[in-house]
Amino acid sequence: MKKAILTIVLGLLVVPAFAQGNGVNQPAAPRADGLVYLPPGPDAGDLERRLMNGQLTEDEMAKLGLDPEATKGIGSPTDHLLFTPRSTPCDLYDSRLSTRMVAGETRSFDVRGVCSVPNDAAAISMTIVAVDAAAKGNFQVWAYNGSAGAAVINFGPGAAYGLYNLINGVNMRLCTSGCTYDLNVKLNFASSSHVLVSVNGWYTPLSGVTTVGGASFIPDGNVDIGDWFFSFSGGYLRDTNVSDCFVAPVALPHGSSVGGFCGSLYDNTASDSTFDLRQRPNFADTGSTILYSVATTGAATTYQNPCDYSSPIFTVDNVNYTYFITTCMAPDHRIYSFRIYYN
Repeated sequence: MKKAILTIVLGLLVVPAFAQGNGVNQPAAPRADGLVYLPPGPDAGDLERRLMNGQLTEDEMAKLGLDPEATKGIGSPTDHLLFTPRSTPCDLYDSRLSTRMVAGETRSFDVRGVCSVPNDAAAISMTIVAVDAAAKGNFQVWAYNGSAGAAVINFGPGAAYGLYNLINGVNMRLCTSGCTYDLNVKLNFASSSHVLVSVNGWYTPLSGVTTVGGASFIPDGNVDIGDWFFSFSGGYLRDTNVSDCFVAPVALPHGSSVGGFCGSLYDNTASDSTFDLRQRPNFADTGSTILYSVATTGAATTYQNPCDYSSPIFTVDNVNYTYFITTCMAPDHRIYSFRIYYN
């Protein structure tokens, strides 16, 4: 499990930033002031659901070349992560406060509880700086009690670069079990070097969810009573005739940060249906704005669970806005429920 998680998360972003002198350099590119997502796993939530309800077995997944452990990764709706940026970077570990690292040496350090990183943080956005390196080498960073992956920064001796220090940025999972510390850092090849690790923000699980069931939807406009029905036994809303439009109110905690929108739907026709999570101002007649959107795809005899985690995170403001879901659903499509994930 831990190996699968590290494979998904450890994405390296090269930041070509240098600063002259013996001090620690700062990134040349502006730090992101928006909200960032770790890369989602492909259809992980759908794979997890199919495993749970018996539609797919681990043996069948193996034949298809799919990894059952991937269903628990960052792409899962239950494990998607919300990014909280720091207004300024904060140093997590600085070897200049003690001694230089030597080749082959590994040091461990805390992340949670340092620099305001919360105890439920699952990963961080960090920068690492090779400071005054004596020779060519690299640093690895990985979760404590995990497995070391690829180098996160490669460097040459400081003198060869006119006393420049090299910096790089990376998203890194933190230790999840048996955690004496949160991260390890190891120096390879170079005879010695100092290292500085700073945090730019952290990722936490989306801890809250609001469910909007099919029974919450009402027709929008002139819809004949025979054109749609709600199945008591099946728990779904079905459009039986021509394409009709429906709307459902959404209640979200004021001040929460919404980071995901998923649907449980059925579509066994050639037509697709789109479902939008919208907001409308309470004190202005400016119309509604689509915040998140999901759609069915193709014809399938099983549930579809499309999710939107790519739209910008928004903060719920119940004073100034009203939230609702809209759709103009194709015939014979079904709405079981929608889930809105937030912190």
